[in-house]
Amino acid sequence: MVRTLRKAGIGGLGVLLTWMLFSLIAMAFLGRAEASEAWRLERVVVVMRHGVRPPTKARVVPEGFTQKTWPSWDVDWGFLTGHGAQAVTKLGALDARSYGAFLGEDCHNLRVVADIDQRTLKTAEAYAQALDPKCPVTVEHGPMDQADPRFSPFEADTPADGEAMLAAAQGALGPGGLAAVDAHYAPLLKKLDAILGCCSAPACPDGAASCGLEDMPTRFVDKENRVKIDGGLDTASSLAQVLLLQYADAKPLDSVGWGQADRQTIADLSALHALEFQLVARPKAIADFGARPLLAEVKRGLFATDTKKMTVLVGHDSNLAYIGGALDLHWKAGGLAPDSLAPDSLAKDDPAPGGALIFEKWRNAQGREVVIVRYRAQSLDQMRNLTDLTPDASHILPLSLCHSKTACAAKRFETLLDSVK
Repeated sequence: MVRTLRKAGIGGLGVLLTWMLFSLIAMAFLGRAEASEAWRLERVVVVMRHGVRPPTKARVVPEGFTQKTWPSWDVDWGFLTGHGAQAVTKLGALDARSYGAFLGEDCHNLRVVADIDQRTLKTAEAYAQALDPKCPVTVEHGPMDQADPRFSPFEADTPADGEAMLAAAQGALGPGGLAAVDAHYAPLLKKLDAILGCCSAPACPDGAASCGLEDMPTRFVDKENRVKIDGGLDTASSLAQVLLLQYADAKPLDSVGWGQADRQTIADLSALHALEFQLVARPKAIADFGARPLLAEVKRGLFATDTKKMTVLVGHDSNLAYIGGALDLHWKAGGLAPDSLAPDSLAKDDPAPGGALIFEKWRNAQGREVVIVRYRAQSLDQMRNLTDLTPDASHILPLSLCHSKTACAAKRFETLLDSVK
C-alpha cells in the first residue's frame, strides 16, 4: 500500500498519514476484508478559485457610506496581484507534493482550463508552473470576447428560469425569511458600520439621520434571470471580502480596514460573504443550474477514457459555491466564516482565494473504484505571510448524498453527477 501511494506522489510523512487515512476509509466503506488491498490513484480533478485580487470595481460601497480613502493596489481592478500569484504558487507546491509523482515525467498528463478573466488565467499559469515545473504551461480557455458557460452559466445562451430561481431562493429560507437573517447578522453589520465610519449624520447621504448597513433591508432581486440580493447584506458581503483581500495581500495593518479590522474581525466578517452564497448560490435549483457545466468537466476528468490523469479548472468563488450546493458539500477551512453568532447559522462554506474542491478517483487491484472529495485552502495568515503549506491544508469532505463520511462508489458518484440537472 505504501509503495502504491508513493508512486501516486505522496512521500515521507504524507505516505504514512494517507495510508492510515485511506485504510480507515476502506474499512468503513468496503469492509475489513478488503481494507488491506492496494489502492491506486487513477484520476484527479481540481476546481479552484483564483487567487487574491483587488475589488472588481473602484467603488466598493455606495456613495456616501464612507469618507475614507481606499488603499491602492498594484494591479488593475479585479486582476491577480503579485502577492496573490506568490500565494497561488504555495498552493501549487503543496499539491505537487501530493500529485507530482502521480503526474510522472510525461508532460501530457495535465490539463489546465481557466475562465477568461486575467485573474483566472494568471492563477492557472502560476499554479500549473508550481504543480509541474518540468513541463510548459498551456492554459485552455474559451473565446476571450464572450462568457464561458462553464464558469459563467447564468450568462450563457440558454438562460435560467428567473422565476424558478427566485422561488428556490425564497424556499430555502428558514422561519422569518430575510428579515430574520438581517436581524441575526445585525452585530456584524454594526462592525462594518464602525469600520466605514458611517452610521449617523453628518456622514449619511441626502441628510438622512441614519445610514447604517442594518438600515437597508435585504431583498432578493432578479438580475437577468440570476438571483441576487440587494440591501445591507449585499454591500456588507462585498466589503467583508475586500477587507479579507487587503489582509491576504499583505497590506500594512494600518491600511487594512483603515487600521480597524484585525485578523479575527476579518475572519468573523467573512461569514457575510459565505452568507451571500448560501442565499443566492447554494439553494438546490440555483446550484444545479450553476454547477452543471463545470460538473460535466469534473465527470470527464474522472471517468472519460480519453482525458488526462489530472484536470485543473480555475474559476471563481461562485463556481465552488454552486458545486457545493449541487453535491451538498460543506467545508470550514482557513479560519474563514467561523460565525460566532450561532452554531446553526447559514454562514459557512466560504470559498477562500485559491481554495479548491479536489476530486480523486481511486482503484484497487480487484477493479473497485471510489471517489474522494477534498477541500484545500490556505488560512488568511498563510496567504498573507506566504507560508509553506502542510498536508493539513486539505480535508476530506463528507459525501452526504452517498451516505458516507469518506468515500463514494465511483459508479454512484457518476450517477450523482448525472443527476444534476
